[in-house]
Amino acid sequence: MPLLTAALCAVAPSLGWLVALRFVAGFSGVAGVVISRAVVADRLQGAAAARLFGVTRGGRTRTGRPSF
Repeated sequence: MPLLTAALCAVAPSLGWLVALRFVAGFSGVAGVVISRAVVADRLQGAAAARLFGVTRGGRTRTGRPSF
């Protein structure tokens, strides 16, 4: 979905369409992250949840460096 909305942004006929399509692109881009974290929080607790939260983050910090 993000790829489709990015392509549509490139051919947006007006600023209003561009803003709307960028909103959809951003929303669809983060949906997988939010859903995966919600599933982990609902299904696991304690150390198992912490371990999977690390996996869903990709093992990286906000700066892109590994979180060893």
